[in-house]
Amino acid sequence: KNGMIMKLLIMMYTVCARLEMSGIQNICETPFSIDKNTIINHNGPLNPLRTYIMHKSSYMYNKRMFSQEINTDYSLKKSEKSTENEHFYIYTRNPENDKAYKCSGIGRRYTPNYLYYYHKTMIYMFPCENNNLSIEPCRNDSFTRFLRAHCNEVDSLYLLAALLLLSEGIDVPIAIEKNIHSGERILLKFDFDEFSFIDLPLWLESIVPKEADQQMHDASSVAEDIDLYIRQENIMHEVERIMVYQKETEEIVQFFKSLCIEPFLSDLEKCREPETQSNFN
Repeated sequence: KNGMIMKLLIMMYTVCARLEMSGIQNICETPFSIDKNTIINHNGPLNPLRTYIMHKSSYMYNKRMFSQEINTDYSLKKSEKSTENEHFYIYTRNPENDKAYKCSGIGRRYTPNYLYYYHKTMIYMFPCENNNLSIEPCRNDSFTRFLRAHCNEVDSLYLLAALLLLSEGIDVPIAIEKNIHSGERILLKFDFDEFSFIDLPLWLESIVPKEADQQMHDASSVAEDIDLYIRQENIMHEVERIMVYQKETEEIVQFFKSLCIEPFLSDLEKCREPETQSNFN
């Protein structure tokens, strides 16, 4: 049963397409198992209709850009076009610098730990550097960069599948192995078996020199980011690369693991959204 679930998850994450309603209906009604009795749960996370509705309603964009649990980074400066009678201002949004609100603090509303780490993880996974819902930051330790570095290995697909299962409350024995210094890795294996579904190192070569990485962090615009990135890419063969620990990936895995244990379970129950119209009233 678990093997079948993993195969379904890998298949869904491998296929990339913009489906219309007819295609979604076919997927939901197509049996996947040999006995022809297994279909996608209409109320589960693999139902493409759920993704279709989220896409059409811009759910993830609104969640990422406008959540009240996120301390949004923006600036408002007076424009040179301003006159004595008319005032113009330039609004600049910098979502790549957003931070999740931390718990506690006098004068700030209470935020359960779950909400803080949920939004922190969402910012990691959707940095949105161009004011679009994107997953491509110019950072050496981004989650997307980690997945791309292992794109030729099935382990990266198993990693995404494991995170999905954890998000649905299914405990998966995934762990961060730290017994060997500079040999930290993500492991997923069962105690009764030597085979590892996931065995990915958490140290990767820098995609940009350390100095350029700092320059990108200090850059004031996306255009400057791109210009710096292109110039540094042209000289990368002459620059010694450093090894970078994938801290964001570690924190993302730890967050999903915490969804199956206390105190996150209690926090999660407090934050559950209403499911019926009467619950909203």
